[in-house]
This record gives sequence, C-alpha cells and structure tokens, in this order.
Amino acid sequence: MDADTAVLHDVPMIEGGRYSLNLALFFDDGYAHSDYVILEWPGPNSTGN
Repeated sequence: MDADTAVLHDVPMIEGGRYSLNLALFFDDGYAHSDYVILEWPGPNSTGN
C-alpha cells in the first residue's frame, strides 16, 4: 500500500517553519534507503487549500 499522508502526533512545530523529515522503510527482508522530505508548516494566515 502506498501512502502520501501521515499524522505526526505530539511533534511541536513552529508556524511558518520549514522542516526536513528523514524517512526510512523497514520490512522483513531488509530496508529501503532513507529519503529526506522537506515540508513547511503553514503560518496562521494560510488557507490550507
């Protein structure tokens, strides 16, 4: 199953901040090399659409 969304519970982020998230996938036979995902947490004036 492919996923393109996730929920980060209890992770403090500053509004308008830019972050780098390192993702690695692990499974029974090994792992996939990690990849960095850049994301921006919207500021208070963002519409979200």
